[in-house]
Amino acid sequence: MDLTRTGYRPNPETIQALKSLMAQKGSGGCTPAGARALLVTGEAGTGKTALAEAVADALDARDRYYYVQLHSWTDGKKFFDYQSGAGDEEKGFLTKVAEASQEEVCTRHGGWTVACLDEMDKAPESFEALFLDWLQTGRVPGKPGEHLYTNLDRLLVLVTSNGMREHTEPFMRRCRRLRMERMSHALAVELLLTRTQTSERACELTVDLAHACERVDETVISLQEMTHFLNEARHVCQSLDDLKAATVAWLMRRDEPENILRAFEVQRILPLLWAEIESLQEPMRGATLCC
Repeated sequence: MDLTRTGYRPNPETIQALKSLMAQKGSGGCTPAGARALLVTGEAGTGKTALAEAVADALDARDRYYYVQLHSWTDGKKFFDYQSGAGDEEKGFLTKVAEASQEEVCTRHGGWTVACLDEMDKAPESFEALFLDWLQTGRVPGKPGEHLYTNLDRLLVLVTSNGMREHTEPFMRRCRRLRMERMSHALAVELLLTRTQTSERACELTVDLAHACERVDETVISLQEMTHFLNEARHVCQSLDDLKAATVAWLMRRDEPENILRAFEVQRILPLLWAEIESLQEPMRGATLCC
């Protein structure tokens, strides 16, 4: 599995975790091992969900990539129940996953199905127990005596957690685990440059600005948020005040924008970034005038 062709830059620990996952057995053999499951932990914004998307892309499984956001009110029964003959909008998440895993799909990577369950730590332990049974058996229950089975040989399951609660011991034992840390400054700049096609200087200042906001807001700002911010800065902002508004909109978590905008590092970086944005906008304005 080559994640680099998708634009994702895995570290050695991520590469090792995925190699381990792919080496596991699914439903075949005398002693079924269950689904290949990776529990990805780390702070919000460290790229856990992006990893699942990159895995689906690397396996040519984007049309068989299933994502669900879990909550404290996640209904386990509705999530797992299989209803034969139901329409797509009535099917539970795992019903869709199971049906996709059974489809005969010819791809160079073997017709994989990828399921991502985001923020398992928000779901109650009762849901986790039901999910653990599915990981082991691949069975989605329906009416009495009726079950839908998942093809575990062609399934990868990635579960993310922000650490809001401890997971049960059986669930932890069942999953290969990967802890994700925030990316380095240099890597963030490199990826931001690729995503925004701006300038290296603008990307460096954006990452610096994001880190300054993080220190005030005590949070982690994702690469996606930085990307949206820089794109807005270049294509929408017409003044330093606009840039400040974009900063508050994309790079803050709490409703106290004055705390961020008054921070010394933020005040230092914003004018520098605006000067760089203006220099990037001049060629665009010139091209508009010529047209």
